[in-house]
Amino acid sequence: MNGNVLRTTLGLVLLVVVQVMFLNRIHLFGVATPLLLVYAVIVLPLDTPRPAALLFGFVPGIISDVFTNTPGVAAITLTALAFIQPAVLRLFVPRDVADNFAPSIKSMGAAKYIVYSLILTLLNCVLLFAIEDLDLHHWQHLLLDITGSTLLSYLFIITFESVRKE
Repeated sequence: MNGNVLRTTLGLVLLVVVQVMFLNRIHLFGVATPLLLVYAVIVLPLDTPRPAALLFGFVPGIISDVFTNTPGVAAITLTALAFIQPAVLRLFVPRDVADNFAPSIKSMGAAKYIVYSLILTLLNCVLLFAIEDLDLHHWQHLLLDITGSTLLSYLFIITFESVRKE
């Protein structure tokens, strides 16, 4: 158990460092920024206690906010995503699945994992940009931001998932 917690913590730290140091500097065509921190929420096991899941969303989000000068935007987004992740995951797994079920391409199958992770990635981008902009005067640009960032984030997530050993 302790080895699993340590590995998960190190993975989360790596995701935060990669997001803050590298990915936040990418703005492809001025509308697409990869948001890899959502991956930490996507792979949360089904039996993760709710307070731990919320903390798992909040801490990397607030760290990202501190380094990107976005007061609470990523923290709110990832915390909300961690809150709804179990409900979305239950849509794609059988009722009798073990409580310690961890979502991955191998455990869910490619088709279900692709749809599951795409839904969470899209929700993450919609929430993040809607909170960040708080303005629908430029809704066309907002849609471009959401679409571009969802696709780029999803590309990174699928690539990251395909090289993951579990």
